Amino acid sequence: MENEEVVRAPSSKRASSMYVVTFYSFKGGVGRTMALVNVAAHLASMGSRVLIVDFDLEAPGLDTIGLGADAVTVSRTRGVVDFVTEYRKTGEVPDVRDFVYDCPVLENNGQIFVMPAGRDDDGYAERLSSISWSTLYEQEDGFVLFEDLKAQWRDALRPDYVLIDSRTGHTDVGGICTRQLPDAVVVVFIPNQQNLRGLERVVQDIRQEENGPREKKTNLHFVISNVPDLDDEERILAGRINAFRRDLQIRERPTIVHRYDSLSLLTQSIFTKDRPRSRLAREYRQLSSVIQRANPADPRGAIDFLERVLRDRTTHDVASIESRLDKIRERHGDNPEILLLLAEVRQRQGRAEEALTLLQRPAASRASAAERILAIAEARRSLGESDAAASDALRIFDLADVDASTVSRALQILLTADEADVSGISTSNALKAIVDVDELSWIASQLNGSKTALGEAKVLLDKARQVASEERSGTSVLLRIEYELGLVHIGLGKFEDATKIFSPRAMLPSAEISDMFNLAMSRWGRDKRPDPEAFIAIAQKGETETSLHGGANFHQCMFIAWWIAGHRQAALANLHAAHEAALNQGVAEFSCWRYMRIALPKFLEDLSEMKTAARREEALYPPFIYQP
Repeated sequence: MENEEVVRAPSSKRASSMYVVTFYSFKGGVGRTMALVNVAAHLASMGSRVLIVDFDLEAPGLDTIGLGADAVTVSRTRGVVDFVTEYRKTGEVPDVRDFVYDCPVLENNGQIFVMPAGRDDDGYAERLSSISWSTLYEQEDGFVLFEDLKAQWRDALRPDYVLIDSRTGHTDVGGICTRQLPDAVVVVFIPNQQNLRGLERVVQDIRQEENGPREKKTNLHFVISNVPDLDDEERILAGRINAFRRDLQIRERPTIVHRYDSLSLLTQSIFTKDRPRSRLAREYRQLSSVIQRANPADPRGAIDFLERVLRDRTTHDVASIESRLDKIRERHGDNPEILLLLAEVRQRQGRAEEALTLLQRPAASRASAAERILAIAEARRSLGESDAAASDALRIFDLADVDASTVSRALQILLTADEADVSGISTSNALKAIVDVDELSWIASQLNGSKTALGEAKVLLDKARQVASEERSGTSVLLRIEYELGLVHIGLGKFEDATKIFSPRAMLPSAEISDMFNLAMSRWGRDKRPDPEAFIAIAQKGETETSLHGGANFHQCMFIAWWIAGHRQAALANLHAAHEAALNQGVAEFSCWRYMRIALPKFLEDLSEMKTAARREEALYPPFIYQP
């Protein structure tokens, strides 16, 4: 044949793994063949080698769909029927490459091969009718023949996927396609009673193979096809789907392929190739993903599966997930992207030691340096190795090509260490490369908990203010940055600088209570004595600011305002409310006692210290003012 060289000489560098998927329907006319061809085209477009086998011997048609092969070659190529016929005549298993034609190579070096039902000539029907499938199996080693055929597919053609188009109903050929050959069966059906009754036996037979002599487990994927795009007011469709899921014991939600009212169906268009933005193409791609996820040899499927596990925390099929994770680890232990995702799954499961082992494999070193270092740091933190985790997190800041999210995660690890050293971070390689105003402000807001951290935050906020001015970002952006700078100035003891920021804001008729409070605190720090009148105004305004009530920081601030104003009971009531709110929130909080965001235990310590002073009716001495 004209393309014999391509079929006979696949690349010797390709892995010999092969995943066989049968597309089966109990009744015809459900779109089974079109689903198969569209899945094949999509897989090939992503770089897979795909072999299509037409086992719908009584009504073959795969050769009529435009896959781009030469028409003369298609018409001359023998197929499944001819393969079996020659075997029965000679007693020798033929070379499968004489019964396959190939289609043009697609993008990403993907390719489709086709093993047709048989040569389309006047003798086809006679050759087909001469085959007794029961005799072939009982007297002519038919089982061994098809095992040999499967081995030839793998060794001679080396496809990533073999997609078999099976005939309908209960037949001997159907048994070959649904039980002997496949790793997975895609069951395509319209959800009516006739299909349900017919599929119950087929699905049961496939599942029983797992308990048979071969202990063969076959993945089952269910596709509801030709679904009308209509309102289901009476939940007819939903009821039928539930009946199928119940009676066929379908665990996963079936893939739905809607009816497509278009004349394109008459021309047998391959939607994933010719109309990729259509809904039908999207649904066929979803089916492709379902198949890939179940194939342990497909790295794309493994990545998709791991990402779904990370997204979906509600699944209860733990045994099935663990089995698949083990297979992924065994087959893709040299894939850095998969190792990182697998480590993240293990980390999420609380298996940090296993995550660390995966991340320390040689192959993992080929992954993104930032992602790997960060994953190692997070695993070590989970194991209680906070100092080692912080040391790893610091390495992130030496990298130049790191996004703000990665920097943020590294900061969280670093700041949880007992002796975290964040000095110099603001001028590190990682942060030099970040010039977005919002990202700079976001990272600065996380630099809290110590005077050193606040100093680094100030550098970043100064940079953000400069960038905003140069880009003419607008008044609101500048005001937001200056507000954050004002808080940092107070925390650092730069009270005059803070006063200059908050004075014009607090003097406005529509001044926010937060600006009034920050101005009063910055003046307190500057003058070393509080202004009772300022705090009386804040306390009175706080009573009307009901939208702010409930937050721990708000009530802590109001305790100070009422205490300085001389209303002890109101102050103590707010202190109690701050304590309750902090416990309910359960997260780090900004403390006006230190003027920095701190962990919950330290925030509660601040409240305790303030309560002690109140009980003794002593003057308040905020440590950021009196213990610089």
